[in-house]
Amino acid sequence: TADQAINFEQNVCECQTVIYFEDQNTGEEEKEENDAANSGIHEVIEKYKLFGKVRVINSNQSFDDVYRDTKSAIMPEVFFMIGPKASGKTTIGAQLAERTNMTHLKFEDFVKKHSLQNADDEEVTFALIKNLLDEVSPRILIEIFPQNLVQAKCFIRNCTSPERVFYCRCSKDTCQERMIT
Repeated sequence: TADQAINFEQNVCECQTVIYFEDQNTGEEEKEENDAANSGIHEVIEKYKLFGKVRVINSNQSFDDVYRDTKSAIMPEVFFMIGPKASGKTTIGAQLAERTNMTHLKFEDFVKKHSLQNADDEEVTFALIKNLLDEVSPRILIEIFPQNLVQAKCFIRNCTSPERVFYCRCSKDTCQERMIT
């Protein structure tokens, strides 16, 4: 019930995502019977829908489609920000993240923090994916990632496609002037 959900959040932790596997091929009579038996579940679903935390998965799809949709539902929405040095990525990324309640992850800082400077592209990408699985923020902006095609393909194949890729474009003269000052 919704009371149990509230109690859970007060005593354990905040719920980040609710995954609801829905049988979208059920007839109206079956739905009414199921609704009566599962009224507490529907109460919880409705509560979390208000906060945009419910991800509905059609359980009548193929196994591969259910798996793909579930994986996508548990991962945060990912945005990439790329561009040349001194093009404004950090400034714009920080402001964008603050205004949209998004986590801002600087990829270079992540690599240093996890001592991955000498790791190959796939090892670094898998470490990033593992980190994202533990992320509680529903949206994350990753600055300066991907750095090459190997990282991009590895990320998309093993995690998710980014919602958006932001490219900060700046003239060479402006970038050089910013680096000097």
